[in-house]
Amino acid sequence: MLYVTKEKIDEKKPGAVNIYLPLLNGDTAYLNCAEYSEIIESQKKHDREIISIYGINKFYTGVNSFTKLWMGNYFAKDDTGDMLTFEDLAGASQGIKRIGVLRADVDFLGKAFIEGFERSDIDGPERYKYATLSRYATLSRQLSLFFKKHINEILSCEVFSYNQELQRFYLDNEKKEDDKTPRKVTIVYSGGDDLFIVGAWNEVLEAAVDIRNVFERLTDGALTFSAGFCIFEPKYPVSRMAEITASLESRAKSIDKNKNAISLFGEQDTPYGNITHTYKWDVFTNSVINEKLREIRTYFGAREKNDTAGGNAFLYRIMSYVIGAEDKINIARCAYLLARLEPNEKTASEAEKKSVFKIFSKCLQVDFE
Repeated sequence: MLYVTKEKIDEKKPGAVNIYLPLLNGDTAYLNCAEYSEIIESQKKHDREIISIYGINKFYTGVNSFTKLWMGNYFAKDDTGDMLTFEDLAGASQGIKRIGVLRADVDFLGKAFIEGFERSDIDGPERYKYATLSRYATLSRQLSLFFKKHINEILSCEVFSYNQELQRFYLDNEKKEDDKTPRKVTIVYSGGDDLFIVGAWNEVLEAAVDIRNVFERLTDGALTFSAGFCIFEPKYPVSRMAEITASLESRAKSIDKNKNAISLFGEQDTPYGNITHTYKWDVFTNSVINEKLREIRTYFGAREKNDTAGGNAFLYRIMSYVIGAEDKINIARCAYLLARLEPNEKTASEAEKKSVFKIFSKCLQVDFE
């Protein structure tokens, strides 16, 4: 908590920074930080005049000169309460040890303020009946609250505790409805209408979907936002991370006239041209993650670790085939590649793999029956 006094605080005390602040009447004041109880105790003990108190994401009633400041300041902590480093966040990632970076902002915000309260179905003075200053102020305040206050509740997963209709999103197959573990991500910036967060790559991607879902519910779908996501080595320069994800965000906004999309990773240069991964949010969550990624994980998780036929070699073959096919998929060729993976049913374990395989092949739209 920040507070302003007319006297300097003892330099030996925790939180004593004594930032010089000139006052309008010519006097001098000093900005420091401390817990609320310490501020009140110091005021009583030393009869010190407190000019103002600023509570970050906290509110105290009955306190003179108190100003509440909402701030998107969530960060992942270790067991001692210290902020996790980029190396720690990368180490907490699932699979490859990288950090994920997400940048996003609201689509058509300027248009929302210019035309959002106008009645497009009528002409004359009645057209602007609802375009009042109070409504514009409320819209601005609610957007600011989302990116400065509610964002903390989403990343800490508090929002899923007091609102049972909201479901936390996962990349993996297991449902963890009772999991309220805070996300291993850290806010670099969040305010106004945009955000910039980093963290364990899988948690950042999951958090992106959570933020989008809550935002859609809050605005009833009237407002959307687009995002760019990429993964990096933890020692990669932050400024370059910001530039790359900003370009991905721009690419997401270029998907079509309605925007509302996410663009992931960079461009993949192949002999057949550059491949990008840009999807509408619903396509990303329902088709890419739920229908494809989760079934692929289920299938490969069911196979034995030393089963090379169902390992990386197959993935590289099918990827090379899809890239080379461009827009003309040869169903017979695809079926052949998948058929080589089909297990027999001589044992119970193979029968289980057979069942998983059928679901996997169906997801690739190939029918073997």
